[in-house]
Amino acid sequence: MLIASPSKLTASQIFKQRFKPKSVEKEVTRKFSLKDGKGIDKINIEKFEEKKSENVKIISTKCLNGDYKFSPYLEKLKLKGKNKIPRVISIATIRDKVVLSLLKDVLHQAFPECKNTMLPNAYIREIKSFNFNVDLDKVNFIKVDIEKFFPTIKHDLLIKILKKRIRSKKILYLIASAITNPTVCIGYKRADRIKLKNKEGVPQGLSISNILANIYLLEFDNNLIFKEFRYIRYVDDILMISSTLNHEQLYELVLKETTNLKLELNPDKKVKGFLCDEYEYLGYKFKNELITVRHSTVNIFIQKLASKFTWFNYRLNDKSLPKWVKKDTNLLKNRFIDSINQKITGAIDEKKKYGWIFYFIEINDLQLLYHLDLIINNFFKRQKAFDYKKPEDIKSFVKSYYQARHNPTSGYIHNYNNFDTKAKKEDLLKSFGILDPALAYSETEINIHYNKFKFDNIYELDLDVGQLY
Repeated sequence: MLIASPSKLTASQIFKQRFKPKSVEKEVTRKFSLKDGKGIDKINIEKFEEKKSENVKIISTKCLNGDYKFSPYLEKLKLKGKNKIPRVISIATIRDKVVLSLLKDVLHQAFPECKNTMLPNAYIREIKSFNFNVDLDKVNFIKVDIEKFFPTIKHDLLIKILKKRIRSKKILYLIASAITNPTVCIGYKRADRIKLKNKEGVPQGLSISNILANIYLLEFDNNLIFKEFRYIRYVDDILMISSTLNHEQLYELVLKETTNLKLELNPDKKVKGFLCDEYEYLGYKFKNELITVRHSTVNIFIQKLASKFTWFNYRLNDKSLPKWVKKDTNLLKNRFIDSINQKITGAIDEKKKYGWIFYFIEINDLQLLYHLDLIINNFFKRQKAFDYKKPEDIKSFVKSYYQARHNPTSGYIHNYNNFDTKAKKEDLLKSFGILDPALAYSETEINIHYNKFKFDNIYELDLDVGQLY
């Protein structure tokens, strides 16, 4: 984690700037034109936009006055795998999302060293760069996991840490309100809201969740990062490597720090060994010089690829398809090919890169990529709609890997930045059967459909790697 100096402006000054009406309105336009996740109030982005001025005024006035009230978060369960307890994700209303996003900016300014902009593969590069002057069979490693990290963060300790740099009672009130706000199911009884209040932990899924978790572990990181060993932490996954300290000494060091924060280590996820042994971190598998993807993760990804083919075969006979798609099945085939290609290449939007190939860009196991290309080929050999052979315009994992590493904007990888005009967006949507090719559409209609199409695809690419951390 990078060490940086706090902003010259106080948190209170930043707060006042970010919650001015103009700043709030800019945030609405910048952040939420794409995201249509409904919260407990069931208000979508279109309805929110209809009352944008009113919403902006409420956000600015109430936050600056220190009396803003969050709506209960909507509970969403995220599956983590077979025989595992689902992760509870908290979905805020669109208005609350705006508030939380602005609040995140304040926290980033107050605690800049806790703003983690590194992707998981950057940590893998760090591991690859380790240079020890002894044999790998003499270098110890230990991998541990903080048990139920987000749900067990103690509110009193978190607020105590925040107070070291944030003096404003209004900011602290807003943060406290956000983390104690209940997460409920649809149909909950309003009278039970006080009983459902969150007394411990930071709700997952909020834009402030990660920065608050990093702030909570700020001293934890600082106490470990300058020791005589290598220390890496990504969220709650910790890897420690040393040629001088043994496994138990490494474990005792991290145990001491977690105990100070009233956190616990998961005994079932403790792994120790030497760097010459096979070990895994963040979905990667290391075996001497070979860096690949863990077996279970590869299988999950293959299952997701297979599910795309199942979806396509179902849609071919779906009576609810728009009449223009029934008339021309090439539209559905075009959309299917694009969805498979995005699974293979990932996608670029603005300055961000999404997808499986970008996540695992640090592997050197080309055999795995050839294997995945062969699987795609075999899937198409069972598709009557494609004459039992892979279409020529299906992309390659091997080529995607090289393009992602050396020339991601060459045009091979799907780049949403290229669709920057009404005509380009309309042509794309009509070629996939999302819009009727025979009709004319307004720019607003096209943007709504295009943004939904893009967000759905990016969300799916995020899910491909979301179970890894």
